[in-house]
Amino acid sequence: MRSLAIALLGSRHLRNVAIIAAALTFGAHRASAALPSALRPKGYLAPFLGFVVLFWAIFYEMNLTERPRLVFARTPWAQSVLERLHISRFRPTIWGTSTHVQTVVCNLINRMNEAMTPFPQYIRKTIPAFDGNQVCLDWASDEALRHAPPDAPIIYIEHGLAGSPEDNYCRNLVARCVERGWRPVVNFRWRLDYGEWRDVDAAVTHITKLYPEAPIVATAFSAGAHVLLAYLEAMGSDTPLLGACVVSPALDLVKMISWMETPHSATNPAYANAMESMMRECVRRHSQHDSLIDSTELRAFEDELAHTRRVRCHWLYDKFLSLLRTYAGHPAAAAEEEEQLADARRRAKAARRRCRHRGTPLFASVRGTATSWETGPFGATPTVAAAAVTAAAGPPKQSRPDPRTGRALDPRPPQLAPPVALPTSEDVDVMTPVASVVPSPSPDDDDDDDDDDDTGLGRARRSSARRRGQLPGPSLLGRAPAALPSSAPAPSALRPRPSDGGGRASGRASTEGGGGGGDGDARSLAGRVSAVLGKYAMSPGPLPSAMYSPFGHGTAGNYERTAGNNLGRVGIPCLVFLADDDQLMPPSFGETLRRAALANPNIIYAHTHRGGHCGWHEGFVPTGASYAERFVVSFLAAVLSAESHTALIVDVIQRANTLPRVRSSVM
Repeated sequence: MRSLAIALLGSRHLRNVAIIAAALTFGAHRASAALPSALRPKGYLAPFLGFVVLFWAIFYEMNLTERPRLVFARTPWAQSVLERLHISRFRPTIWGTSTHVQTVVCNLINRMNEAMTPFPQYIRKTIPAFDGNQVCLDWASDEALRHAPPDAPIIYIEHGLAGSPEDNYCRNLVARCVERGWRPVVNFRWRLDYGEWRDVDAAVTHITKLYPEAPIVATAFSAGAHVLLAYLEAMGSDTPLLGACVVSPALDLVKMISWMETPHSATNPAYANAMESMMRECVRRHSQHDSLIDSTELRAFEDELAHTRRVRCHWLYDKFLSLLRTYAGHPAAAAEEEEQLADARRRAKAARRRCRHRGTPLFASVRGTATSWETGPFGATPTVAAAAVTAAAGPPKQSRPDPRTGRALDPRPPQLAPPVALPTSEDVDVMTPVASVVPSPSPDDDDDDDDDDDTGLGRARRSSARRRGQLPGPSLLGRAPAALPSSAPAPSALRPRPSDGGGRASGRASTEGGGGGGDGDARSLAGRVSAVLGKYAMSPGPLPSAMYSPFGHGTAGNYERTAGNNLGRVGIPCLVFLADDDQLMPPSFGETLRRAALANPNIIYAHTHRGGHCGWHEGFVPTGASYAERFVVSFLAAVLSAESHTALIVDVIQRANTLPRVRSSVM
């Protein structure tokens, strides 16, 4: 409630409207003295409310309604799809335009309305997963779908973190698909490993075998978008999917978690607490469905969490991965995963040859210098080259002189700035192995500062270099800390619960590095990692490998599947929809997507100023499908329409080539 009150009362637009309305009310009341007494307004409240409503309506229509802005490479396929895409104006809830109201209040109202609305039931079918567990697919059952043709389009849906097919955004999207005659299927994802793509491959393969003539498209929300993007990046163009759409995607889970755990605003602690609760729910759900996990290790881990008041989500996710027998990027199963990927691609190619709806030449592929692949901390990582924009601009034009200086102007479009150079693991003091350090400043810090160039000019140069990305920002932990003495306990990754008088000491919450007993975030490794990561989450480039897996669990291979670092590998049409005011996503995600959309012709980046996280609610009472869900359905319909039109043209050409040639008798 405190965060909501801050968001409502701290709105600059509401404050300005109220000030203008108050001034006009006072002026109108003074001017009404010349009117007859029967026409004079009585009191100030009614005129004030009238002016507030009038000016808010004008401001709302002129500044708050908007259409999504699109960033894409101008290819024949993109033009073909966008010509069929109906883009209407987004009109947010008139009393809830802020990101917090859209994310929390409007979603809550929408969820309550969906809980009271009749909805088609799901029919759950389980299929075997790659590791012997089960993948749960929930098919929507409706009377209209019983008579649907076998080639009716199928939409595959991935829900968000700790979500389910009963969430309001899934139910709204399923209802919209049923209205169009599509078959929606939701993957109830119980697995906590959000880099694991093989469950999606098993589901898509099963759907392809069940409906071999039906075109398949996919959509995902929030953390589920990371899973879908990991699948698309692993398969490339060798996938049965025709197109995909991701809404509020968590491109980098580590950056997202660290951004929320950094107190850069008054509302972020509330989101961090909600994220921790959802991560604990994901651990519980995974433990119930995974038959391969060691029960002894799991029981010890759950007991550790039960006696802990707060836990860093990054540490929880990383620690839980270390308990699994297998996960994406497991070093002991790398060869097996490569074999499964090769087999999945062979199956997808065979399915594509059998399906007549595939084979469109309008599918774009990354070619030439559009994307340069550099070997980063996680192997081949795509980075947008400066030549991408230059190559897309065509041949160079004639230069013209500047009318002011007489010098020749560069006719080329402005090039993208190179990615910000991030520090390596040796440059960040908190990335040393788990035994190690606490931030204690050296007593000679002041003397060291005197030796530096501390003049105003020197500080200005360093600040300018940091803004250009040539220098890393100042460390949030100060100088390099001194090492702990050998007798000191290792820093705890958890914040232990205080003793409650029942004999349970706070030292029970300890990490694998040694005993507990740390004094809060200042002495915890996870707290210091989050502090540093919260700063580097502002960079659109990939993080160093030591920042992804800093707790010594040996899980670095899992983070090679980070979706934001491999967007250049997406090989099918994919729309990415994001709000600029999304409090859960770092601002660097927008720049990452803009670069990826210019480098990869398969990606279309659509963004709005407002919308929150999986919000985009409209109407005075935010019920029913949101703008994002309607936009997703419209985009997928445009992809299917473009695919059908292109397949028809290809079929006509192929039939014409098989006709016998008739020689003309006219000489």
